[in-house]
Parts: sequence; C-alpha cells; structure tokens
Amino acid sequence: MIGILYPECRINISSVFDGFGGPDEPKVIPDIIPFSVNVHLNSYKEADTWEVVFDAKQFPFSPELIRAAAVEIYLYNKISQTTPLHWYDTSNLVVTGIVDQATLTEDKDGGKITFSGRDYTALMIDRQWDPTKSGKGGRVPDGNLEEVVQQLVDEATNSKLTGRTLTVKLFDTDEEPTIKNVNDTVLRNKVNIPKTTKAKTRKKRGVSVKADSTYWDVIYKLCMSYGFIVFVKNFDVIICKPHVLHGLANTQYRVAYGRNLEKLEVERKMSKEAVPQIRVRSYDPKTQTVIEGFFPSSDDIEAQKQGKDKKGKGGGFLTGVGTKREEFRTFVVPDVKDTKILNEIARSTYYTLARGEGVIRFSTPALTDLEDQDLLKMRAGDSVEIKWDAFNAEVMMDPHKTREQKLATLLALGYSYDVAALVADQYTKLDYFRQPFYVKEVNLTWDKDQGCRVDVEAMNFINPESERFKL
Repeated sequence: MIGILYPECRINISSVFDGFGGPDEPKVIPDIIPFSVNVHLNSYKEADTWEVVFDAKQFPFSPELIRAAAVEIYLYNKISQTTPLHWYDTSNLVVTGIVDQATLTEDKDGGKITFSGRDYTALMIDRQWDPTKSGKGGRVPDGNLEEVVQQLVDEATNSKLTGRTLTVKLFDTDEEPTIKNVNDTVLRNKVNIPKTTKAKTRKKRGVSVKADSTYWDVIYKLCMSYGFIVFVKNFDVIICKPHVLHGLANTQYRVAYGRNLEKLEVERKMSKEAVPQIRVRSYDPKTQTVIEGFFPSSDDIEAQKQGKDKKGKGGGFLTGVGTKREEFRTFVVPDVKDTKILNEIARSTYYTLARGEGVIRFSTPALTDLEDQDLLKMRAGDSVEIKWDAFNAEVMMDPHKTREQKLATLLALGYSYDVAALVADQYTKLDYFRQPFYVKEVNLTWDKDQGCRVDVEAMNFINPESERFKL
C-alpha cells in the first residue's frame, strides 16, 4: 500500500583548503541540509554524477580556497515527521564522490554553493594506465584477479600518498552483493589470471592491454575477460557476475501506470535487429589449437527458429526480437584457455547486446513500489515489472464474457471497431510488458520544498537462465 512518505536529504563535505597552513588534512563539515540534490545513477561502465545546492552560510568559503573536495549524499524516507532515523546509516548513502566543479553565487536571495561531480569511478576514468607500475610490456600481471585489480585501483587513486580510498571485493556469484553481505567472505572466491606463453621459447605473464587505456578501461576489460562486471559502489569496487542473471522471474520492483507512475514512455527502435550468436575465441600455444566458446547454443537457436523450446513447447526465446539465424559475431580474447570462461564471456556479451532492443521510461513522485519497496534503492541492473492496463484486463480475461461484451467495453473506451475487434480476438497475445525490464539508469531529484521524485530508464531484456524462461 502506498502511503505518505517524508523524504529527507543530508550531505557531508570533506575538503582540503589552500593557504590554511599545516598538513593537507581534509576538513569535514557534516549534516548539511541542501536546497536541492540531483543524482544520476548511470550504468556500470560510467561514473555516477550528481549536483548539490545548499546555503553558503553552511560552507562560507570561496571555491578559490578549495584544493579538493568530496561529498557524501544521503537520501532516505521517513514514515512520519517524528520518526527517529539515523540519517548517516550506510544504507541511506546514495552516492559519494569527488567535486569536479564548485560555484558560489551571491544575489538578493542570499548566497548559494553549487557542487557537481562524479563518484569515485572518476579517479580511474581520468587517469591513463601506467604499465611501468602494474604491468610490463603492455600486460597486466598474472595473479589473483581481486589482488591485481586492487593494485590497479591503488595506483589510480594514489593510495601511497592519500591512503586507500577504495577497496576491491570480488563475489563469484550471479547475484549482486547487497549492503548486508558486502563484507561476507563466504561469497568471495579466488579467480586467478594465469601465466601465459606466446611462444615455446619466450614466456610472457598476464593479459595484454591496448595502449592509451585509462585505469578504468584496463580494470573493466580485465574483469569482462573473465565473465565479470565491475562497478564502484560508494567506497567499494565490486567485481561480480552480471546480477541480472540471477533470475528475472523474481522481479525486484513493481510499478503501474495509473497507480504510482506519473508518466510512462515506451520506445522501440524498429531498425534494431536480433542479436547474432556470439563466439569468443582464444589460442592455446601448447596444443596449437583455437579454443572457442559461444552463446546461445545451436540447439537454442533451432528451437527459437521453430518457435519452441527444447521440450517442444511454444514460447521459448532468448531475446525480445530473437537471435539472428545462421549469423554470428566473433570476438578474440587473448590468453584464456578455459572453454567455460569463453562461454561465460560469450553469454555476458550476448546479454549486453540484447539490452538495446527497446527502452521504457517512467517518472514517479511515489517513493515506494506496489509492494512498499523503497524506490530510492533502485540501481542499474535491477529488474522492474511495469503494468499498464489499456484495455480493462479484468473484462478481457474473464472467460464468462462474450466477444460482444468485450467489444462493447472496448468501444466504450473510445477504440474504433477495427481496433476493438483485434484486441477482443487477440488479447492474450497483446499482453503488454509481460517480461521484467532491466534498469539502465536512475535519476533521483530532491528539493526541500517540492520533495523527491524518481526517473528511471529501463530496457527490455529477457533472461533465458531464469526459471520463467528455462528451456
């Protein structure tokens, strides 16, 4: 049940000032109530961005005095105005990151400070990888994947001078680690980057990396080459399997136009074609053979071609518009000799391409879904089920209603006879949004006078690994 909520926001500022004398220790000013906040939570590969505006009396310093600054943004719901809540709880931390631009504005309405910036992904995006530190000959060293990525992160964030800013955590599971289990060592397994041999007489270690790569490029591609995604979550760098693979049948969020959505927009690029079969190849110098992984399998494609699943039943499919028949796309991954890893890379690549088939956008001032789940916790990769009843589903699905009664209902709703007849005859095939959608981006806007709203962009994405589409 959707009730009245009281969204609140707090920010903490940590800054290093020029000209204050003494060591460059950050000064922390906590518990600032801003005028407004906008947070854009992007997809995995991009840095989250944000902007905060607050009273200059809470931070009465010219941007010329600030050498560096970081901001923590806490956004949360209270069920009543008198509800006690520790706003600084880590579960309320929406984003934290560095300030890219600071602006002081003074006018007749008083002084305002505006900070805009990105999350800590920016520290790795803005710095080019230096192979003389963590690599040799343009190669990332061999070793434990988690330890190698931590070394790269420490180099990018200059941890020797400032101390460790970000901690790498690897979860070898199909579910994204939540705040509750982010420190759970049970889920953490070692993934090793093997030593590699390019020729019988010359050994090279690690994985090759293209020149002119940023630290984030190196980290992202390195993790992808082992079937993982990587993203920054507050002060952690999380390495895990794409968590949309954990089973989209268990929808995380449920919303409906006419109940808790203010706006709904659906877009489909009709030129978008089906995704081809993905083949990933590598070379084993010992056996002098090419190793190949692929997804989906030929059996999957054949079943889809016939409109059936492997058991001969209808409805089995891989993506919203299918898989290209008798076509494939090939990627070459160096230094991987395990077919299972190649299959995993092919599967992750297929899923990534499949996400671009259609886009849905919705806006809501409601901060909970239809099952009272907190929409402020929604992030990229979550699944959302969207309902839109354009034809009165209760009548259309009633087996006791005649075709004439259904036609009358549709005509009363303003549809033409041709449209009403089509819907009445084919309603079961016009089940809108029958699969959950994959959340690509989330935008959170908070204003001290107008409250909070959530804007979401999601993509249609069907997971053949879930129970719902199990072949």
